[in-house]
Amino acid sequence: MLNAQSPRVSVIVPVYNMAAYLEACLDSIIATQYPHLELIVIDDGSTDESLSVCRRKLAGRSDVKILSQINAGQGAARNNALKHASGKYVLFVDSDDTLDAELFNKIVPLMEQRDYDFVNFGLDFIEVGGEVRHSIVPQRYPELRGRAIFEHAMMGEEILSSPVNKLYSREFLETHNIRFPETRGCEDIYFSRVLSLHASSTAFVPEVFYHALVRQGSTTRNAGGALLAAGMEVLRMERAYFQENGVYDEYQALYQRHYAKEIAYLFYVLAYRARDLQVFANAVKQARTDPEFQRLCVSGAWGGVGLKYRFFLWGSRFPRLLRITASALALLNVKPY
Repeated sequence: MLNAQSPRVSVIVPVYNMAAYLEACLDSIIATQYPHLELIVIDDGSTDESLSVCRRKLAGRSDVKILSQINAGQGAARNNALKHASGKYVLFVDSDDTLDAELFNKIVPLMEQRDYDFVNFGLDFIEVGGEVRHSIVPQRYPELRGRAIFEHAMMGEEILSSPVNKLYSREFLETHNIRFPETRGCEDIYFSRVLSLHASSTAFVPEVFYHALVRQGSTTRNAGGALLAAGMEVLRMERAYFQENGVYDEYQALYQRHYAKEIAYLFYVLAYRARDLQVFANAVKQARTDPEFQRLCVSGAWGGVGLKYRFFLWGSRFPRLLRITASALALLNVKPY
């Protein structure tokens, strides 16, 4: 259990037009009753009542910092908040999501005992009415060390792209200057791989402590060509980062598999969520001009990824077919999250 000597944790909540959901998010953080909490809420230029909700809900609390910035995106907001963080550990929370009350009781002692760079835990996806649609729980390993962390993260195996199902050592983030790319989407793809490249140890807790709200207005549920363009941009940024850090040649084949899987997944998301066929077809056509994608086409190996992903890569020549396939998968309750 926690005591008076428990380390300080900085909880960072970027906010953009979330007035309808924000109070539930903040309530869940406060309900953890963590004794040394630092809550940093950063308003990313909201045009609704989000900032007013924050000020009203958190008035009089000495453990709260409320920041504001001109709208620059979620990655930029998190980076800005990190400049103001003082906790030994950092947790990122999206402003429409909620925490389990036992998160810190279970995860902080593990970080303290073994000095991990970050710890992974389970999350689920819930409907507005509270029904759990899908859960992701890490169960394969108790921990990973060394380059195995990077190798698993590159393919999204147990180490998810999502930044919210992890507690981080702030010293580790600062030592390696690990930050989000300030793009308008897909910033988590880059952040999680750079994080894992530098990590020496991580652990996995097979319990759900984070609840992600499934709603129509979220970034990946309002998908269009901009989402795919952002994904391709961060993948190029990754490649440049690996080259600058002298590991690209060693991991080129792994990077290509990672690229193939991420692009295929974005095709899948857009096939399911793009508002119409033309939006989807235009986005896919643009992606197919990328030199890295063309190398995949020439090889015919599609990066060695799974059957579903290979199908979406191969089928990118036939956008209508992919739309039909995504709709058929949805009828079987197989949907991207």
